[in-house]
Amino acid sequence: FMLCSEQLRVIGMLPLIEIRLDSFIYKQQPTLSRSSYSHVDNDGVKALVDSICNRWSAVPIEMQPLKLSLCGATALTHDAVSALLRLPILTELDIGGCCRVIAMDKMRLVAKVRAGREMLESGRRPSMRNSRFPGLFL
Repeated sequence: FMLCSEQLRVIGMLPLIEIRLDSFIYKQQPTLSRSSYSHVDNDGVKALVDSICNRWSAVPIEMQPLKLSLCGATALTHDAVSALLRLPILTELDIGGCCRVIAMDKMRLVAKVRAGREMLESGRRPSMRNSRFPGLFL
């Protein structure tokens, strides 16, 4: 089944620090080619990120390091990566089996996770300084 945008928006409203939206099929047989099947799409990831950013901008005290797993989401592309890069702090990300995410976008996500871990290790707290553009640090 496919998680729709509205379902992912609701998940993003929950005060979770770890979200695992892995494909059960991918976890069972990661080498199986399933390019036509995906349980999460770009619009769903955008809805999830928008919801998380809106919750954090409304209640900044809830902003905590986030661990996210989207294993086997074969429909994800640059659009989903752009949405993920808007998260204020991301300390862990698993996109195994996301075959349409290009190498450059993977490098950008690695840098985002590294920056999130460095922020966590340094003891700095993430902040939402611009509520008009959730996820944007100035």
